[in-house]
Parts: sequence; structure tokens; C-alpha cells
Amino acid sequence: MVETITSNEKPTQEQEREQEQQEQHHAVVPAPFDPSTVQLQGFEDPRNWSPHRKWSMVAIISLMGFISPLGSSVVVPGSLFIDIEYHLRSRILSLLPVSFFVLGLGMGPFVLAPTSELKGRQPVYLVSSLIFILFNISTALVDNFPALCFLRFMAGAAGSAGPSLGAGSIGDMFAPNERGKAQSLYGLGPLLGPVCGTIAGGWIAQELRSWRWLLWILTILSGAIAIIVAIFLRETFGPVLLRKKRGRLAHRDELALNANVPPAALHAPAPPLSVASLRRAIQLITPSEEMRTKLKLAFSRPFRLLFTNPICAIFSVYMGYIYGTIFLFLTQHPLLFQRRESPDSPSPIILPTYNWGYGIAGLTYLGLGLGFITAATINVLLQDTIYARLVLADGRLGWFLFTLDREEVRPKMLKSLEAAASSKSAKLENEKRQTAAEAQARDLEKGGNEAGPSSSAAVAVTASSTSSPVDSPQPAPVLITSKPPLKGRPEYRLPLCLLGMIILPCGLFVFGWAAESRAHFMLPLVGSFLVGVGSILPFQSILVYLVDAFIPYSASATACAVLVRSILAAVFPLFSQQLFVQCGYGWGSSIIAFIALLAVPVPIVLYAKGERLRNRFKFNG
Repeated sequence: MVETITSNEKPTQEQEREQEQQEQHHAVVPAPFDPSTVQLQGFEDPRNWSPHRKWSMVAIISLMGFISPLGSSVVVPGSLFIDIEYHLRSRILSLLPVSFFVLGLGMGPFVLAPTSELKGRQPVYLVSSLIFILFNISTALVDNFPALCFLRFMAGAAGSAGPSLGAGSIGDMFAPNERGKAQSLYGLGPLLGPVCGTIAGGWIAQELRSWRWLLWILTILSGAIAIIVAIFLRETFGPVLLRKKRGRLAHRDELALNANVPPAALHAPAPPLSVASLRRAIQLITPSEEMRTKLKLAFSRPFRLLFTNPICAIFSVYMGYIYGTIFLFLTQHPLLFQRRESPDSPSPIILPTYNWGYGIAGLTYLGLGLGFITAATINVLLQDTIYARLVLADGRLGWFLFTLDREEVRPKMLKSLEAAASSKSAKLENEKRQTAAEAQARDLEKGGNEAGPSSSAAVAVTASSTSSPVDSPQPAPVLITSKPPLKGRPEYRLPLCLLGMIILPCGLFVFGWAAESRAHFMLPLVGSFLVGVGSILPFQSILVYLVDAFIPYSASATACAVLVRSILAAVFPLFSQQLFVQCGYGWGSSIIAFIALLAVPVPIVLYAKGERLRNRFKFNG
């Protein structure tokens, strides 16, 4: 050890250097941490957050998933004023800003979803919200129609973070048996938003007679939500949180090592600038080969899921069909209920109309909205309950699933299996006795001495088979363990999906033929209500299914669904008026209903074979 200087004399330079060398020699350098051993612990993991914090995040994400779809339809009631200002003379052209916005909602996730899986959800939510506000301001100020369509497309792409990433964020925070309620609340936004947009837009357009004010109000609402996101939203993506934690630990170790380096070494003059140093700086800025590979995989992942995984593709197409049907209703409700002022509107003789004003006609969307809320309530109350009961029953179906006490489901299921096994054993025993009796009867019919030996043998067999249950060989018992492993499957989300797939075409039939027959206005609204119920039930169930089936790539899976549904939602309104003009409300709605019926077998097949199909087409990222 260094000798302590007790006198008033100052230490010499040689003594100072010797003291520094010995301190460096005896300094304890911490061992570098192993990144593979670092894990998220306690509240570092979003799944361990308090319920209050989780549901606060769900509320914020649901608001983002609500405001962007609201922006897609808010200009529908103002389409006539767009037509007049830009001299379009076509209702189809005046609806193009709606279609381009929805296309943007579909294209944006193919950039935002992979970015969120690389950089995290929270920065993507925040940056996209700010860009969304800027494009909304631009659309409210634009002075030509092509620029309006382009800016609406860009606004939709920027606003697509909420409708596309929210399902993945909820999957980050909730376990599979908990996320049904959260997904039901979140999944309500993309469908209820357009309904609220058309209702509010109808009254605003009627009072202000301007389509620009519709966009200014959208800008104000999106600005308020962006402030909430900036202040309260937290990161939820586990891999990014884990990477940040490892980075913090590595930085801490680096500081600890630097604390034991001589100050002269830390503050040494920088080497002169050279070609080699410039090359090293460029290499630091340029993505490495590993990073380029990660970027390529991340940005191609949604496309690979869509075109290589049949489950993701089929459900994405059906969700798109639902969304297209909703936007068909949103844009063509005015055709049935609203006063027709556009020059290319069909005659009331060809297509009947109730001839109401903008505000009152906007209230007819309440039928669709009430259907959405009803179905969302059903999902909130039953989705997780059905999932839990099917887990307890190992996916088996029967009346035991409807037991009031959930804890009784499994015992009753096991009892049912035991009863079925006993019944099967008794049936086999009876078949064996019947076969022996028939053999004896045939031998006796032969009669005489020539059948004597075989007859006596048959009698012996019959006697042995009918004498005592103890003497006859018993079939092997069916072994039923009392506590088999309980494992949830994504397919347990599909019962409500099947129910919705059946209700949707029923609602379309009611709406179409009630409008065709010029019935009381309540009957088409009942049809709209059923369409709302039949849309939300499968929409939310499929959304949860995609999250459960494709974790940790749930954001990419939902991006596929958002793309397909946005394309169909953009296309449906453009041909729907011609469909109703050519076929009428009745047959036009029936065609849509018959196509929807084609999807009914899908959840049945997936419930029976889904796990096998998922293993066969397993997606590895």
C-alpha cells in the first residue's frame, strides 16, 4: 500500500505517479455482464403492469384507433360541397378523397408495423400522430382536387398507426386469457369511428355548408390526442424494452471501466483526420450487413405473411370484405335516406328515398353504431369467458360448456367422457354377443351330425360369452387423467366469429328487401343494426385470433389485414351506387350477403384443423 504522508511536506511528482499506478493496479474492474442473462423483471415487463396502467394505455391506443377511421368518413356528408367547389359533376369523383384516405390507412402499416418492431411502438405512435396533424392542416388548405386526393392519401398513411399497431400493443400487455376484453374495446374504434364521423359530419355540413371545416375539426381532435400520446403513452414492445435495458447495463459497465482509466488517456488529443478515420466514420453511419438483413426481414414480413400463410390471407380478405361492406353502408346510406341534390343521382322512381335533410339522415347511422356497441359488449362479456371454458374443456364441445359455475366445466366434461367411454364399451360387448348368437343360429340351422362339432363349439362360445361378465374379456378402459395439461389455442376465439358470420348476411337481406319494398324506415335500420352486430363479432374475434396466432409478429399480421380491408373499403363505395341502380336495393344487398355466406365454413374448419394448419404453415419471421 502507498505510505500515508503525515508531514506538512507536499508529495513529490515521483510519489504521485507511484500512488496513481498502485491505485490503478488495485482498482476493482467489474466483470462485463452477459446479455443473454438479462431479462425484464417486475414492472419492467408490460405484462406485469398494474391493471390501471394497462387500461390507461388501452384507452389511449383505442382513441388513436378511433380518430383515424373517423377522419376517413367525416368528409362523406360534405362530398356534395366538394363536387360543387371543384365542378366534378360526379358523386363517384367526390368520394375519391374518402377512398384515397382509406387506401393510405392500408399502405401505412407496411412501413409503420416493421418500424415498430425495430424501434418500438411509442415513437411510431408519436411521430405518426404529428405527421397526421400536418397533413390534415394541408388538406384543409388545399385549393385543387388532385392535391386534395394526394394529401388525403398521405394523411391516411400517417394516421394508420392507431388502427394497425394497437392490436400488437395490447398483445404486449395482456396474456392470451386476458386480452379478449381489451381487444374488444380497441377493435370497436376502426368501425365505430367512421359511423361517428358521418353522424357528426352531417350536422356540421348542414350548419356550415363547408367541407373544409370538417377537416379543421378533425385536425383539432387529432391534435388533442397527440398531446395525450406524448405525455402518457409508454413503450410496450418487450424486445425493444429488453434491448434498451441491455444497452443501459452496457453503458453502466463502460462508465465503470472508464472510471479506472487514467484521466490523461481519457482526454488524450484526437488523432489527426485521415482517410482511414473517414472510412471508419462512414462504416459507423452505414447499416451493417446484419442490420440490413434485419431491415429486409422486417419490411418484407407483412407481405410474406399475406402471400405465404393461408390463415392470415383468408382472414385478412374476410376482414376486408366486412370493412368494405361497412363503407358501402356509410357512403350509400344517403342514397336511401338523404335528399338527392347531385346531378348524377338516380331518380326516386328507380331507387326509392326517404328524402331527409343532412342532419336527420345522419342519425340513421345510429342503427349501425348501436349494432357495433351491442356486438362489442357481447365480446367484452363473453370472449374471455368462452376462451377460458374451452381451455378447461380442452376444446371439446358439449352442454357442459354452459354450466353456470366455470369450475364445474372440467369435472362435467370428464364425466361426459367417462360416460361416453362406458357407452362405447357396452356397445362393443353387445355387438360381440350378437355376433356369437348369430353364429350359433347358423350352426343350428345346418342341423344333424355334420354340424355337430361346430355346433357344440358354437354353443360353448355362446355360453362363455353370455355366462358371466367376469369370464368374458373386457375391452381396455379409456384412461382419462384427472388433470391433463391445460393449454389455450387461438381457435378458441372463433365461436363468436361464426355467430357473426351468420348474422351479417341476415342483416343484409333485411336491409335490402325492406328498402326495396319501401317499408317503414325502422325496418332498414333493423337491418343496419344486424349488419353492425354481424360485422363487429367476427372483426374483433379475428383481430384477437391474429394476435394470438402470430406473436411476436402480431403487428405485421394485423398490417396484412389493414391493407386488404383498406383496399376493399376504398373500392366498395365506388361501385355500390351502380350496383343498387342496376339490381335494386334487394338483389344488390343479396349479392353481398351470398358472398359473405361463403366464409361461414372457415371458422368451423379452423376450429377442427387450425392447430395442424398453423404448424404446417408456421411463420418464423
